[in-house]
Amino acid sequence: MSYVSENLRPGEKLILEARLTPLSFVFSFLWSWILLFIPTLLLYLRYKRTELGVTERRVIEKSGILSVTTAETSLDKVQNVTFRQPVLGRIFNYGTVVIQSAATMGAEGIRGVSSPKRVRDTILQQIEVYRASLIREQAEAIARSIQQRSPGT
Repeated sequence: MSYVSENLRPGEKLILEARLTPLSFVFSFLWSWILLFIPTLLLYLRYKRTELGVTERRVIEKSGILSVTTAETSLDKVQNVTFRQPVLGRIFNYGTVVIQSAATMGAEGIRGVSSPKRVRDTILQQIEVYRASLIREQAEAIARSIQQRSPGT
């Protein structure tokens, strides 16, 4: 017997007893799964849409799900490269890579980067290679200029 039936007053007759539709439970169940699914979907899209590349001349960053943000920094403009790893990051080898240049303020960085130490080391190594190539190019240009000005050559 239901609560309503048990609490009828003397002479009172129950005309209708209604319950919630099972669909309300189904909708609630589905909604809770959707609420769990949306953050997972957003994390997946962030994972698929974030890129970090190092070339022989620059560092390229791209991120964003609906709108896209890109940053390209010439290696000669990079002032500092650091990384941070939380405890789980040290265990699973991920972290935040922060690339600071003359044009950027703050230390937001790119979170969730795999092998952040390797990324930092690669950028620093490419900076050294790039600077050495610039020095070599300048030395060659000076040598050519001297050869062109010297009489008898």
